Amino acid sequence: MLCLDPSRTRPIVDLTGAWTLVGQAHNDESEWGTMNLTRSGTSVTGTATMSDGAGTVTGAVKGSEISITFGSSAGYQVYTSGTVSDNTIVGSFTDSDGDSGTWSASRR
Repeated sequence: MLCLDPSRTRPIVDLTGAWTLVGQAHNDESEWGTMNLTRSGTSVTGTATMSDGAGTVTGAVKGSEISITFGSSAGYQVYTSGTVSDNTIVGSFTDSDGDSGTWSASRR
């Protein structure tokens, strides 16, 4: 869903809700888990449930560009950037283990 920001007259991307996460690294695609997001201005926050446990989501959005960091309670982090289009986010990632690849999220 897109809303108009009356002070800027440009669409605001609605990120609120549940998303399914998929990542691909080393030619291997796998479902990472889920995230639940909220947005306040340019800030994005939420929670994630991934294969290594639950954690936090923090980030920022500008127009349709988004950057998100997933942090688990075990200290593992995934740093992402991407583009939001309707009910999909597509982008690239690096993680605290030194891996990198592509990722996507689909609204649930």
